[in-house]
Amino acid sequence: IAPDDENYFQPPKRERQAITRSRVDRVRDKHFSKANNDELIKFCQGTGLRRSELKALKGRDLITRQQKDAEIAALEQKPEREPADDHRLGILYDARMFEGEYFTHVRNGKGGRERISPIIGKHMEQIVERMKNITPDEKVWQHVNENADIHSYRAEYATTMYRAYARNIEDIPYDRVNRGTGKRFQSEVYVCRKDEDGRKLDKAAMLLCSKALGHNRISVVADNYIRGL
Repeated sequence: IAPDDENYFQPPKRERQAITRSRVDRVRDKHFSKANNDELIKFCQGTGLRRSELKALKGRDLITRQQKDAEIAALEQKPEREPADDHRLGILYDARMFEGEYFTHVRNGKGGRERISPIIGKHMEQIVERMKNITPDEKVWQHVNENADIHSYRAEYATTMYRAYARNIEDIPYDRVNRGTGKRFQSEVYVCRKDEDGRKLDKAAMLLCSKALGHNRISVVADNYIRGL
């Protein structure tokens, strides 16, 4: 069907201000005890995993920086690398962008994508200890409460990470020139629109958040995850 055909489907535009997921109280919140699920909440806030990723996480999916660096060195030294080796190297290189000593290995994330995400926050030691006490083939979480607001914990993870890596907007250089006006601008600054018009974010920090969460576009992080800055 041609785009100008009257029967051509025009999907509704998704406005940020209309997104209510994990931003308003839900009925299920009344059936969820934060006290009884304290460890799960802290685990989610420190790993940023989706519900399906939490359910699939096993003891062997705890990775140290030393293990990651050793695997990179081994793959780089292979005389002839297979496509699978290059794919794995790409994932490992992405993980090298993060600070910290411990990571979770997500083997099958959204869209089947694999990633290695850093464990962050003040509860990192507790998270690592839980994973270390699990046998390699045992699930870290035998049960994930269906009433847990996993998306909101991912948002907290993203916001914590953004704050850790973001530069002051004033410190980001004016490195490009607008062809139309001739004025210099900051190419590494993301300027929000619509209901958050004028808010500025560091694109480099947004990219790190995006990769850690398993997304490809930094706009997704701005619209759905980074909050309360």
